[in-house]
Amino acid sequence: MVEVVALGAVVELADPVGSGATVEELDATMQPRDGGYGPVPSKMLLAQRSRMTKTGRPHLYAVEFADLSDGRRIVLRDDRGWRHWPPNTPASRWRIANGREIAKMAILILDPDDNDDWERWVVEQLRSAGVDADPASVHAAPYQVDFGSRVQHELRQPGAMNEPQRTEVVALGAVLELADPVDLDAAVDELVAIIESRDGYYRLVPREMQPAEQVRRAEADIPHSYYCTVPREMMLAAQVRRAKAGIPDLSAVEFADLSDGRRIVLSTDRGWNHWPVNTPASRWRNANGRESTKRAILILDPDDNDDWERWVVEQLRSAGVDADPASVHAAPYRVEFGTRVQHELRQPQQ
Repeated sequence: MVEVVALGAVVELADPVGSGATVEELDATMQPRDGGYGPVPSKMLLAQRSRMTKTGRPHLYAVEFADLSDGRRIVLRDDRGWRHWPPNTPASRWRIANGREIAKMAILILDPDDNDDWERWVVEQLRSAGVDADPASVHAAPYQVDFGSRVQHELRQPGAMNEPQRTEVVALGAVLELADPVDLDAAVDELVAIIESRDGYYRLVPREMQPAEQVRRAEADIPHSYYCTVPREMMLAAQVRRAKAGIPDLSAVEFADLSDGRRIVLSTDRGWNHWPVNTPASRWRNANGRESTKRAILILDPDDNDDWERWVVEQLRSAGVDADPASVHAAPYRVEFGTRVQHELRQPQQ
Protein backbone atom coordinates (compact mmCIF):
# COMPACT_ATOMS: atom_id res chain seq x y z
CA MET A 1 0.00 0.00 0.00
CA VAL A 2 1.06 3.58 -0.66
CA GLU A 3 1.36 5.97 2.27
CA VAL A 4 -0.40 9.34 2.26
CA VAL A 5 2.05 11.79 3.83
CA ALA A 6 -0.11 14.92 3.59
CA LEU A 7 -3.56 16.06 2.55
CA GLY A 8 -4.42 19.62 1.68
CA ALA A 9 -5.60 22.23 -0.77
CA VAL A 10 -4.12 24.75 -3.15
CA VAL A 11 -6.08 28.00 -2.89
CA GLU A 12 -6.21 30.24 -5.96
CA LEU A 13 -8.17 33.21 -7.33
CA ALA A 14 -10.74 32.01 -9.84
CA ASP A 15 -11.08 33.36 -13.37
CA PRO A 16 -14.03 35.72 -13.88
CA VAL A 17 -17.10 33.88 -15.14
CA GLY A 18 -17.66 34.53 -18.81
CA SER A 19 -21.11 35.53 -20.02
CA GLY A 20 -21.22 32.41 -22.19
CA ALA A 21 -20.79 29.93 -19.31
CA THR A 22 -23.77 27.59 -19.06
CA VAL A 23 -25.01 24.98 -16.64
CA GLU A 24 -24.57 22.34 -19.35
CA GLU A 25 -20.90 23.24 -19.76
CA LEU A 26 -20.35 22.95 -16.04
CA ASP A 27 -22.26 19.66 -15.88
CA ALA A 28 -20.02 18.15 -18.55
CA THR A 29 -17.02 18.19 -16.18
CA MET A 30 -18.76 17.13 -12.97
CA GLN A 31 -19.36 13.82 -11.25
CA PRO A 32 -22.52 12.87 -9.31
CA ARG A 33 -22.71 14.28 -5.79
CA ASP A 34 -22.06 11.59 -3.19
CA GLY A 35 -22.33 11.83 0.58
CA GLY A 36 -21.81 15.59 0.62
CA TYR A 37 -18.34 15.35 -0.86
CA GLY A 38 -19.13 15.61 -4.54
CA PRO A 39 -19.37 18.78 -6.63
CA VAL A 40 -21.52 21.74 -5.67
CA PRO A 41 -24.71 21.69 -7.81
CA SER A 42 -24.01 23.34 -11.16
CA LYS A 43 -26.78 25.96 -11.01
CA MET A 44 -25.68 27.08 -7.57
CA LEU A 45 -22.02 27.27 -8.61
CA LEU A 46 -22.75 29.24 -11.77
CA ALA A 47 -25.10 31.68 -10.02
CA GLN A 48 -22.64 32.27 -7.21
CA ARG A 49 -19.70 32.95 -9.52
CA SER A 50 -21.83 35.21 -11.69
CA ARG A 51 -22.84 37.33 -8.67
CA MET A 52 -19.24 37.65 -7.56
CA THR A 53 -18.11 38.75 -11.01
CA LYS A 54 -20.81 41.43 -11.23
CA THR A 55 -19.98 42.86 -7.78
CA GLY A 56 -16.22 42.71 -8.21
CA ARG A 57 -15.83 40.39 -5.23
CA PRO A 58 -12.94 37.96 -5.59
CA HIS A 59 -13.74 34.27 -5.70
CA LEU A 60 -11.29 31.76 -4.25
CA TYR A 61 -11.33 28.13 -5.26
CA ALA A 62 -9.53 25.15 -3.80
CA VAL A 63 -7.94 22.14 -5.45
CA GLU A 64 -7.72 19.44 -2.79
CA PHE A 65 -4.90 16.92 -3.04
CA ALA A 66 -3.14 13.98 -1.44
CA ASP A 67 0.67 13.84 -1.36
CA LEU A 68 1.98 10.27 -1.52
CA SER A 69 5.14 8.69 -0.16
CA ASP A 70 6.35 8.00 -3.70
CA GLY A 71 6.39 11.73 -4.49
CA ARG A 72 3.13 11.93 -6.44
CA ARG A 73 0.40 14.50 -5.79
CA ILE A 74 -3.11 13.21 -6.58
CA VAL A 75 -5.94 15.71 -7.11
CA LEU A 76 -9.02 14.70 -5.11
CA ARG A 77 -11.41 17.43 -6.28
CA ASP A 78 -11.32 20.92 -7.74
CA ASP A 79 -14.88 22.24 -7.35
CA ARG A 80 -14.80 23.98 -3.97
CA GLY A 81 -14.78 27.75 -3.66
CA TRP A 82 -15.93 30.76 -1.68
CA ARG A 83 -16.12 34.53 -1.73
CA HIS A 84 -13.11 36.17 -0.11
CA TRP A 85 -13.93 39.55 1.42
CA PRO A 86 -17.09 41.69 1.00
CA PRO A 87 -15.27 44.93 -0.01
CA ASN A 88 -15.04 45.23 -3.77
CA THR A 89 -11.85 47.21 -4.27
CA PRO A 90 -8.49 45.53 -4.93
CA ALA A 91 -6.82 47.43 -2.09
CA SER A 92 -9.39 46.70 0.61
CA ARG A 93 -10.16 43.10 -0.19
CA TRP A 94 -6.69 41.92 0.89
CA ARG A 95 -6.00 44.52 3.54
CA ILE A 96 -7.29 42.46 6.45
CA ALA A 97 -5.99 39.15 5.17
CA ASN A 98 -2.62 37.52 5.44
CA GLY A 99 -1.42 34.05 4.57
CA ARG A 100 -2.22 32.70 8.00
CA GLU A 101 -5.79 34.05 7.88
CA ILE A 102 -6.50 32.59 4.44
CA ALA A 103 -5.07 29.21 5.48
CA LYS A 104 -7.38 29.20 8.52
CA MET A 105 -10.36 30.21 6.37
CA ALA A 106 -9.67 27.41 3.88
CA ILE A 107 -9.39 24.78 6.62
CA LEU A 108 -12.66 25.87 8.23
CA ILE A 109 -14.63 26.20 4.99
CA LEU A 110 -13.39 22.88 3.59
CA ASP A 111 -13.87 21.07 6.90
CA PRO A 112 -16.08 17.97 6.47
CA ASP A 113 -19.14 17.25 8.58
CA ASP A 114 -17.89 13.79 9.47
CA ASN A 115 -14.21 12.82 9.60
CA ASP A 116 -14.83 9.09 9.18
CA ASP A 117 -16.90 9.60 6.04
CA TRP A 118 -14.33 12.01 4.68
CA GLU A 119 -11.48 9.54 5.23
CA ARG A 120 -13.41 6.83 3.38
CA TRP A 121 -14.09 9.30 0.57
CA VAL A 122 -10.36 10.10 0.29
CA VAL A 123 -9.47 6.40 0.10
CA GLU A 124 -12.13 5.88 -2.61
CA GLN A 125 -10.92 8.89 -4.61
CA LEU A 126 -7.37 7.57 -4.50
CA ARG A 127 -8.52 4.09 -5.47
CA SER A 128 -10.33 5.56 -8.50
CA ALA A 129 -7.01 7.17 -9.44
CA GLY A 130 -5.26 3.78 -9.27
CA VAL A 131 -3.72 4.31 -5.83
CA ASP A 132 -4.10 1.67 -3.11
CA ALA A 133 -3.66 3.98 -0.12
CA ASP A 134 -3.19 2.87 3.48
CA PRO A 135 -6.29 4.11 5.38
CA ALA A 136 -4.22 4.57 8.54
CA SER A 137 -1.98 7.05 6.72
CA VAL A 138 -5.05 8.97 5.52
CA HIS A 139 -6.25 9.17 9.13
CA ALA A 140 -2.88 10.42 10.39
CA ALA A 141 -1.98 12.85 7.60
CA PRO A 142 -1.83 16.57 8.43
CA TYR A 143 -3.84 18.98 6.31
CA GLN A 144 -1.91 21.81 4.69
CA VAL A 145 -2.91 24.81 2.61
CA ASP A 146 -0.78 26.11 -0.27
CA PHE A 147 -1.35 29.22 -2.38
CA GLY A 148 -1.54 29.58 -6.14
CA SER A 149 0.45 32.29 -7.93
CA ARG A 150 -2.44 34.79 -8.07
CA VAL A 151 -3.12 34.60 -4.33
CA GLN A 152 0.60 34.97 -3.65
CA HIS A 153 0.68 38.02 -5.92
CA GLU A 154 -2.30 39.68 -4.21
CA LEU A 155 -0.93 39.01 -0.74
CA ARG A 156 2.36 40.67 -1.63
CA GLN A 157 0.72 43.87 -2.94
CA PRO A 158 -0.71 45.86 -0.01
CA GLY A 159 2.14 45.73 2.48
CA ALA A 160 5.75 46.80 2.32
CA MET A 161 7.46 46.66 -1.05
CA ASN A 162 9.23 43.41 -1.68
CA GLU A 163 12.90 43.80 -0.92
CA PRO A 164 15.04 41.23 -2.77
CA GLN A 165 18.05 41.86 -0.51
CA ARG A 166 16.09 40.53 2.45
CA THR A 167 15.49 36.89 3.32
CA GLU A 168 12.14 35.52 2.20
CA VAL A 169 9.87 33.61 4.57
CA VAL A 170 8.27 30.84 2.52
CA ALA A 171 6.13 29.28 5.26
CA LEU A 172 5.18 29.72 8.90
CA GLY A 173 3.79 27.01 11.11
CA ALA A 174 4.03 24.77 14.13
CA VAL A 175 5.20 21.25 14.96
CA LEU A 176 2.83 19.50 17.35
CA GLU A 177 4.13 16.90 19.75
CA LEU A 178 2.95 15.07 22.86
CA ALA A 179 4.65 16.66 25.85
CA ASP A 180 6.74 14.63 28.28
CA PRO A 181 4.81 13.38 31.33
CA VAL A 182 4.79 15.88 34.19
CA ASP A 183 6.71 15.07 37.39
CA LEU A 184 3.90 16.06 39.75
CA ASP A 185 5.98 16.42 42.91
CA ALA A 186 8.64 18.51 41.19
CA ALA A 187 6.05 20.70 39.46
CA VAL A 188 4.16 21.41 42.70
CA ASP A 189 7.37 22.23 44.59
CA GLU A 190 8.52 24.60 41.83
CA LEU A 191 5.12 26.27 41.65
CA VAL A 192 5.00 26.90 45.40
CA ALA A 193 8.56 28.24 45.37
CA ILE A 194 7.80 30.66 42.52
CA ILE A 195 4.67 32.06 44.14
CA GLU A 196 6.25 32.41 47.60
CA SER A 197 9.20 34.29 46.12
CA ARG A 198 6.96 36.99 44.58
CA ASP A 199 6.53 40.40 46.17
CA GLY A 200 3.25 42.12 46.85
CA TYR A 201 0.04 40.29 46.03
CA TYR A 202 1.60 36.87 45.73
CA ARG A 203 3.03 36.91 49.24
CA LEU A 204 -0.42 37.57 50.68
CA VAL A 205 -1.79 34.30 49.33
CA PRO A 206 -1.87 31.73 52.17
CA ARG A 207 0.62 28.89 51.79
CA GLU A 208 -2.00 26.24 52.59
CA MET A 209 -3.95 27.09 49.44
CA GLN A 210 -3.49 24.66 46.56
CA PRO A 211 -0.99 25.87 43.92
CA ALA A 212 -3.60 25.81 41.18
CA GLU A 213 -5.92 27.98 43.29
CA GLN A 214 -3.13 30.42 44.05
CA VAL A 215 -2.49 30.89 40.38
CA ARG A 216 -6.20 31.08 39.52
CA ARG A 217 -6.63 34.00 41.93
CA ALA A 218 -3.54 35.75 40.64
CA GLU A 219 -4.18 35.32 36.92
CA ALA A 220 -6.11 38.58 36.59
CA ASP A 221 -3.02 40.54 37.65
CA ILE A 222 -0.58 38.74 35.35
CA PRO A 223 -0.15 40.62 32.06
CA HIS A 224 0.23 38.22 29.18
CA SER A 225 -0.79 37.74 25.57
CA TYR A 226 -0.09 35.43 22.66
CA TYR A 227 3.15 37.28 21.98
CA CYS A 228 4.56 37.05 25.52
CA THR A 229 5.87 34.00 27.29
CA VAL A 230 3.16 32.48 29.44
CA PRO A 231 4.12 32.98 33.11
CA ARG A 232 5.86 29.89 34.39
CA GLU A 233 3.50 29.51 37.36
CA MET A 234 0.43 29.51 35.10
CA MET A 235 1.95 26.85 32.89
CA LEU A 236 2.92 24.69 35.86
CA ALA A 237 -0.51 24.98 37.47
CA ALA A 238 -2.23 23.95 34.25
CA GLN A 239 0.14 21.01 33.80
CA VAL A 240 -0.48 19.84 37.36
CA ARG A 241 -4.25 19.94 36.90
CA ARG A 242 -4.10 18.01 33.62
CA ALA A 243 -1.57 15.47 34.88
CA LYS A 244 -3.79 14.68 37.87
CA ALA A 245 -6.72 14.15 35.50
CA GLY A 246 -4.70 11.95 33.13
CA ILE A 247 -5.17 14.36 30.22
CA PRO A 248 -2.26 14.43 27.74
CA ASP A 249 -0.54 17.70 26.89
CA LEU A 250 0.32 18.80 23.37
CA SER A 251 3.17 21.22 22.83
CA ALA A 252 3.69 23.42 19.79
CA VAL A 253 7.01 24.66 18.44
CA GLU A 254 6.31 27.50 16.04
CA PHE A 255 8.72 28.07 13.19
CA ALA A 256 9.54 30.07 10.07
CA ASP A 257 10.90 28.35 6.97
CA LEU A 258 13.24 30.59 4.97
CA SER A 259 14.05 30.71 1.28
CA ASP A 260 17.65 29.67 2.02
CA GLY A 261 16.46 26.36 3.51
CA ARG A 262 16.77 27.26 7.18
CA ARG A 263 14.04 26.70 9.76
CA ILE A 264 14.01 29.26 12.57
CA VAL A 265 12.19 28.47 15.83
CA LEU A 266 9.94 31.35 16.87
CA SER A 267 8.45 30.04 20.13
CA THR A 268 8.42 26.84 22.18
CA ASP A 269 6.04 27.75 25.00
CA ARG A 270 2.65 27.02 23.45
CA GLY A 271 0.61 24.01 24.48
CA TRP A 272 -2.80 22.69 25.43
CA ASN A 273 -4.53 19.55 26.56
CA HIS A 274 -5.72 17.27 23.78
CA TRP A 275 -9.06 15.65 24.56
CA PRO A 276 -10.88 15.81 27.92
CA VAL A 277 -10.75 12.07 28.42
CA ASN A 278 -8.13 10.00 30.17
CA THR A 279 -7.77 6.69 28.36
CA PRO A 280 -5.28 6.10 25.52
CA ALA A 281 -7.95 4.52 23.32
CA SER A 282 -10.52 7.28 23.66
CA ARG A 283 -8.30 10.35 23.66
CA TRP A 284 -7.53 9.92 19.96
CA ARG A 285 -10.78 8.31 18.91
CA ASN A 286 -12.36 11.52 17.63
CA ALA A 287 -9.16 12.93 16.18
CA ASN A 288 -7.49 12.54 12.85
CA GLY A 289 -4.71 14.52 11.22
CA ARG A 290 -7.12 16.99 9.68
CA GLU A 291 -8.96 17.62 12.96
CA SER A 292 -5.70 18.02 14.89
CA THR A 293 -4.49 20.50 12.27
CA LYS A 294 -7.68 22.55 12.56
CA ARG A 295 -7.52 22.61 16.34
CA ALA A 296 -3.90 23.80 16.27
CA ILE A 297 -4.72 26.54 13.76
CA LEU A 298 -7.57 27.82 15.95
CA ILE A 299 -5.77 27.60 19.30
CA LEU A 300 -2.60 29.27 18.02
CA ASP A 301 -4.52 31.94 16.10
CA PRO A 302 -3.44 35.45 17.18
CA ASP A 303 -5.87 38.19 18.21
CA ASP A 304 -4.36 40.66 15.76
CA ASN A 305 -2.66 39.68 12.51
CA ASP A 306 -0.66 42.91 12.20
CA ASP A 307 0.79 42.54 15.71
CA TRP A 308 1.58 38.92 15.04
CA GLU A 309 3.43 39.74 11.80
CA ARG A 310 5.52 42.35 13.60
CA TRP A 311 6.26 39.81 16.33
CA VAL A 312 7.45 37.28 13.73
CA VAL A 313 9.74 39.86 12.10
CA GLU A 314 11.17 40.77 15.53
CA GLN A 315 11.74 37.14 16.47
CA LEU A 316 13.56 36.55 13.20
CA ARG A 317 15.62 39.70 13.67
CA SER A 318 16.67 38.51 17.13
CA ALA A 319 17.82 35.28 15.45
CA GLY A 320 19.95 37.27 13.00
CA VAL A 321 17.55 37.07 10.06
CA ASP A 322 16.60 40.25 8.18
CA ALA A 323 13.25 38.97 6.89
CA ASP A 324 11.13 40.69 4.26
CA PRO A 325 7.88 41.74 6.07
CA ALA A 326 5.91 41.27 2.84
CA SER A 327 6.92 37.60 2.76
CA VAL A 328 5.81 37.17 6.38
CA HIS A 329 2.44 38.65 5.43
CA ALA A 330 2.04 36.31 2.46
CA ALA A 331 3.37 33.07 3.95
CA PRO A 332 0.92 30.18 4.48
CA TYR A 333 0.65 28.64 7.95
CA ARG A 334 1.23 24.90 8.23
CA VAL A 335 0.97 22.31 10.96
CA GLU A 336 3.28 19.31 11.20
CA PHE A 337 3.24 16.39 13.64
CA GLY A 338 6.03 15.10 15.84
CA THR A 339 6.82 11.40 16.09
CA ARG A 340 4.66 10.77 19.18
CA VAL A 341 1.59 12.41 17.66
CA GLN A 342 2.14 10.45 14.43
CA HIS A 343 2.39 7.25 16.45
CA GLU A 344 -0.87 7.92 18.34
CA LEU A 345 -2.73 8.82 15.16
CA ARG A 346 -1.56 5.60 13.47
CA GLN A 347 -2.88 3.36 16.24
CA PRO A 348 -5.90 1.18 15.37
CA GLN A 349 -9.13 3.06 16.01
CA GLN A 350 -11.54 1.43 18.44
